[in-house]
Amino acid sequence: MNLNALSLFVSVIKHGSLSKTSEKLGVPIATISRQIAELEKSLQIQLFDRQKSGVKPTLAGQKLYDEVHLSIDNLLNAKQVLFDDEQNLKGMLRISAPPKCEPVLAWISEFGQKFPNVQIHTTMTDRILDLSADSIDVAFRIGELHGEHFIAKKVATLGTKWVAHPELLARFGTPKTLKKLKNFPIATWAKNGENEVVIQMNKEKIALPFLFASNDAYAVEYMVLQGQAIGQISDCTANEWIQDNRVVEILPELAKPNYELFMLYASQRYPSAIVRVFVEFVLGKIQAA
Repeated sequence: MNLNALSLFVSVIKHGSLSKTSEKLGVPIATISRQIAELEKSLQIQLFDRQKSGVKPTLAGQKLYDEVHLSIDNLLNAKQVLFDDEQNLKGMLRISAPPKCEPVLAWISEFGQKFPNVQIHTTMTDRILDLSADSIDVAFRIGELHGEHFIAKKVATLGTKWVAHPELLARFGTPKTLKKLKNFPIATWAKNGENEVVIQMNKEKIALPFLFASNDAYAVEYMVLQGQAIGQISDCTANEWIQDNRVVEILPELAKPNYELFMLYASQRYPSAIVRVFVEFVLGKIQAA
């Protein structure tokens, strides 16, 4: 039996409706309704009569409530005690994230303020890591992920912009179409062994040879800022540089693809308290956003 669904069931009866339960707990009505439906399916009984004015427990629903609500309250109290203990978390949390990944840095900053006794070491890199061999507790990575020994949760969608240094545009001109990029030096992220990069804007795709490539976003940004090449960089960095007149956006009218950011951690059955609390903290920030 799903304890979370059972807890929601008890809350609905206590508050008298799904909407009030949603407001009190901060859980979407659709989630509450789905959990209750799954609970009814698992028990093979109807727990509520659905009416225009709200929901009312059936006879079976009332009997279930009478049997479990005190136990659920005790479990919630126990959870609060454990949460209070979490406020005194101590130890080291080792995180890896892409360079200049502002969403992750914001989560780390807020987590550090909430749990001041936790030491946090962050490795900012794009390279592929082995969580165990590299002693990483939680990693954040962009793009498709493959593996059997970790759990991956999508936590953000990141935007990008194509930009160039004004001096480079003075030498080469400004590309007016995606195809024109073939006439310009390109700096991009790429794996070792690749000799071109596939670019997509709107519904158009093109394969471009590049002047410079790296598996490190910082290296690509450096070449762009030195006026050596046009490059695709993160929104957060691009917006700052554009505002400071350090670079100019290229082809701003074309839609650029977004990239999904995932949080990875080992799929062990019992993660450490610090890892578990950090993962729950990040997922909670996402749900609240």
